[in-house]
Amino acid sequence: MTHLGFLFCFLWGSLHTGQAHELHLSKALVNYNRDAQALEVSLQIFIDDLELAMKAEGIDGLHIATTKESADADQEIASYLEHYFAVFVDGNRVPFSFLGKETSEDLMAIWCYLEAEDIARPAQLEITYRLLLDVYDDQKNVVTFMADSTREFFLFDQKEFTGIIDL
Repeated sequence: MTHLGFLFCFLWGSLHTGQAHELHLSKALVNYNRDAQALEVSLQIFIDDLELAMKAEGIDGLHIATTKESADADQEIASYLEHYFAVFVDGNRVPFSFLGKETSEDLMAIWCYLEAEDIARPAQLEITYRLLLDVYDDQKNVVTFMADSTREFFLFDQKEFTGIIDL
């Protein structure tokens, strides 16, 4: 396990000591599936942080992952993610489809699933992950990228929120 991986596991595990969390962290898993020629993305985000960020943009009352969840929740989340998460393949922004979401086992976070198809033989990917950086000064966003034998890890914050991968 890399030092970043160990740090991430330690920090993420320390969040589950209670309902509130002082560490502001999200993670993204980005996989290039060569056989399907698709980018598959999983984003894990704390629900309270996401609702706070969306409320600051005028989107309120979603009640994400509750019995009172708004019928527009998925559409609003997809729109929010499109604004704060982007992948460029060989210089062109990739349009993602929002496949859906599910609640984490501890009910504190959601996993959001995105996919982009028809991505044939990329030479370079640029990942921009600015989620929650305008809400929390100490926000950290971890990205793991996988493609065949390639593994790249990024830790994004206020100062650096874009990473480049040459394939």
